[in-house]
Amino acid sequence: MTGKKTFVMYTSWGAAIDNMNDHEAAAFLRLIYALERGEAEPEDIPDGLRIFWPMIKDKLLEDIDSYKATCDKRSEAGKRGNSMRWSDRKNRNCDNSDIDTSQKSQEVANVADTESESDTESESESDTESVSESDTDAPTVQKKNTKRKAATSASELKAKRARVFSANPELNEAIKDFIDHRKKLRKPMTDRAVDLFLRRLEKLAPNDPARQLDLVNTAIERGWQDVYPLRDSNAQTARSPAAQGQSHSDMLNAEFARIINGHEETVSEGGLKF
Repeated sequence: MTGKKTFVMYTSWGAAIDNMNDHEAAAFLRLIYALERGEAEPEDIPDGLRIFWPMIKDKLLEDIDSYKATCDKRSEAGKRGNSMRWSDRKNRNCDNSDIDTSQKSQEVANVADTESESDTESESESDTESVSESDTDAPTVQKKNTKRKAATSASELKAKRARVFSANPELNEAIKDFIDHRKKLRKPMTDRAVDLFLRRLEKLAPNDPARQLDLVNTAIERGWQDVYPLRDSNAQTARSPAAQGQSHSDMLNAEFARIINGHEETVSEGGLKF
């Protein structure tokens, strides 16, 4: 279970959904429901969904990772805020106990009015000093939190750059450049997103570093968020009818990916929530 109660269905998927029959549409919803609940993926996936489902699945998994990261950040912020509130409450309780003790001692000792006035003035001055100190500390805490977040982000990116993704030096550097490319697009990759990216790269070009390098470089050049099958116009004329059918599927796959990446919308801009 991911803990989410909703998921985002993007309007850019409309072209694919419109071409589904009722059986494929029902299977599509069951696939999404199983993925969001963390259940095993059904084996009887209709042929019409096999072209589009891997890309939609990757996008939903990225949304899940983003949701988990947001929950973790909010939890950490809540813990820090709760700790600060308890600290302030303890300080106030200590101040109140000091005031009660001073009042009782004044009653017992029958202190003069002038002495009580001086005590009151000194207490007000100390309260003013404590308020001013807390106001001064607030911006300092915010600056420290900002620096800490920047240092954490830089250390995570440095760790990804130090990781070895491929035994091929050129391909390894290209993958690192793609991770930097995603960060510049304001779509940074989590560790799980990187693993999914590597799996998809191997699936598109099994044991072919040169082909994988072309896929990564093309994705960076065209500003894509993922890698997609490349069109091979020279070899297409010599292919068998079965191979040409596979090429047509690849073309549909790449076109649908272009629609997703080129027209993604947030919930406020047209995304549908279920």
